[in-house]
Amino acid sequence: MKILIEAVGSYTSGYLIEAIQSSGHHCVASDISHRSAGAVLADTFVEFPTVDDANLWDKVEQILLATKVDVVIPTFDEMLLGWATRKEYYASLGVIVVVSEPDVVKTFNDKWLTYQAFIENGIPAPIASLDSDYSVFKPRIGRGGEGVVFVDPQNIEKHYFPEGFMSQKCAHGDEYTVDCLFDSRGALVYCVPRKRLMIKEGKSTSGVVVDEPLVFEFIKKLASSYQFLGPVNFQCFVEHDSIEFIEVNVRFGGGSSLGMAATENWIPLLVDNFFFNRSINPNVKINFGMKMYRQYKDVFSVD
Repeated sequence: MKILIEAVGSYTSGYLIEAIQSSGHHCVASDISHRSAGAVLADTFVEFPTVDDANLWDKVEQILLATKVDVVIPTFDEMLLGWATRKEYYASLGVIVVVSEPDVVKTFNDKWLTYQAFIENGIPAPIASLDSDYSVFKPRIGRGGEGVVFVDPQNIEKHYFPEGFMSQKCAHGDEYTVDCLFDSRGALVYCVPRKRLMIKEGKSTSGVVVDEPLVFEFIKKLASSYQFLGPVNFQCFVEHDSIEFIEVNVRFGGGSSLGMAATENWIPLLVDNFFFNRSINPNVKINFGMKMYRQYKDVFSVD
């Protein structure tokens, strides 16, 4: 089985490549440049066009067919909606794309629409606005902490508020990312909360799996209104008995390696369920207390 993933130039792509290969599948890695560790580690590398290429999706289709890809697991935010809107067409070509439906992707790619989804479904979240009312300025569309500005609450009116931004009250407590796996019908298979112990450039560099039943209940509640499919991660802050959700990413997260290590390799489950239409029957208990510490590893090649 040939499985394609994206953006393998990122520092965190290695765990997905390893998960695909260790499950006996062929990893097809993609990026806009071959000069990356992921390109060396993968079984096959394909160079993707940039997202602003006028013929982006025509070129992607050509690559999928030429490489004989069976499954795509989208991991690049800027491509998620494009994959979602085309997944039925790709399925007709024999390529299964593991991603949520377009309306779900559109909602949770936009932090303002995400906030509205939280409020409409009774999910606690820091109060937010489309004006410069609160001390955290962040772009509605963006990944991780990119573009986020923390403003002195006493001097908010003096700061420039860019177009396309929202403001939000600062959340407090321990930051959590919750790695979730949903099956092809939207049923929650795994829900693994991990407390982020150290963060660099918006990505978790160490963490610990923690049992947080209330987090689980809120995610189930949101999933009753939105059909999440495949890997999804939720971000929230926990302070004593208080929980505030801030973000949903409809893809694997940079630190989702810990979510899989604390359960099992999710790649075979995704292939069995989405490609072969077999039901997922997890029989592994979550290993609460498991910790992850990340190191960056050098990879060498001779062209």
